[in-house]
Amino acid sequence: MKRQALATKKLRICLFAAYGNKNVGADARVVEIIRQLIAIVGHERLEIHLVGSAQSTPISGVTITSSSIRKEVEQADLLLVCEGAVFNPVLPFFFQWPRLYALAQASRKGKPSIAYGVDPHLLGFLGNLFQAELSQCHATYRTYSHDEPMPSNVWKGYAGTDTAWTFDEGDVAQEASQLLGKHGFQDGQRLLIVCPGACGDHLRYQPGRWLEELIRGRHSPSFSWAPGYFWNKGPRADGANAQAEITRAQALGQAIREIKSQWDVSPLIIGMQGPVDIHKCRLVAAELDDAPVLSSEEHAIEVIVVVLRKAYILISARYHACVLSMPAGVPAIGIRGDLRFERMLGAQHRLHLLVPEKHVNGNDKAKHYKEQFLHAFECVNSNHAEFSQQTEQFVVQQLHMMSGMGQELARIIKTAYPDFPIETNESWENFLPPLSERLKRLLNATTQEGPSVS
Repeated sequence: MKRQALATKKLRICLFAAYGNKNVGADARVVEIIRQLIAIVGHERLEIHLVGSAQSTPISGVTITSSSIRKEVEQADLLLVCEGAVFNPVLPFFFQWPRLYALAQASRKGKPSIAYGVDPHLLGFLGNLFQAELSQCHATYRTYSHDEPMPSNVWKGYAGTDTAWTFDEGDVAQEASQLLGKHGFQDGQRLLIVCPGACGDHLRYQPGRWLEELIRGRHSPSFSWAPGYFWNKGPRADGANAQAEITRAQALGQAIREIKSQWDVSPLIIGMQGPVDIHKCRLVAAELDDAPVLSSEEHAIEVIVVVLRKAYILISARYHACVLSMPAGVPAIGIRGDLRFERMLGAQHRLHLLVPEKHVNGNDKAKHYKEQFLHAFECVNSNHAEFSQQTEQFVVQQLHMMSGMGQELARIIKTAYPDFPIETNESWENFLPPLSERLKRLLNATTQEGPSVS
């Protein structure tokens, strides 16, 4: 395809991302990427093909396809590869190769590509290892701050953040209130929302099943990052180290029970990725006299987000539970395990609110685990108004970072296709998706200047 032809046709974008697997964070992130693309390029000049997602959840104006990545890259004008944890140094290479293959294909075709969410520690390594293959690739990585220096030996990298900050829950507030009322919660109660995350062995490698579905041409519910991996919902969902997982879940539940007894809070357990999180959610709830459990497998993500934003304090192993609740000023206590969580709380100078979980496998360590939660909760509770205000200010900073990502996207498109009608010098707000009234109020209450859009 000749690049000059884009002046009179739509820009075709291949978006390689996980979507439609009942994962609140992943779905919210993809929805906001698409809304940001539409805001920057224009709906009438844009054609989006979503690859690597479940077919069951349609998105207006987006083609969800099961075509091969090679075919989609050949037909696309721009490739966006997005996966929050996939560009992560702790994950095995086989989790990353489909995304890297897509980026390499785009480079070979001389087409622009962007990798969203590359971990800074991995960026230099991949740049050196695949220097030729990724020569045309741009990368944005989560720094949460413009002050953090770029890692050395990068591709064409620039600082960025998450894209779920702008997620708008829509008009489901009444439905969410009715759901909470059904479980005995009343307006004015201080909700302590807990998102325990998944037990360790929540994926299982089943190459035979994957090959069978591939031959039969069925759409696979396989784990979208790596062909052959399937969500483990069966009796082994607690993993090979079952007792250690049970110990950790029980220790978390006992910590929440002590918090409930000392402070006037009402626990609510939420599974952010219903099919995967539900086992651990139930283990924690059992320690709280079967506290209510809400799962994304049973409720729309918009409803889950509304409930998250009603929290007084959030305790979460799920990074996106924190991101999606923060626009409402909800302070978060993190359960360490996701590097994105560590980097984000570090940018807020709140690493003391990040509780390690990995080695909680004995009574003494479980006791220390509970004590850390009690200390973190007391710290946040005693300074709740200050923490809430700082959380809102951090969200505003992330909106500016996200706008900068949008501006860089526009520049990449303009550089690759000079004749394509796209603006690169507009006001910084125009590089964001349409903002909710909540976010508009936050911006109006903040005097922080936006990034340069020159």
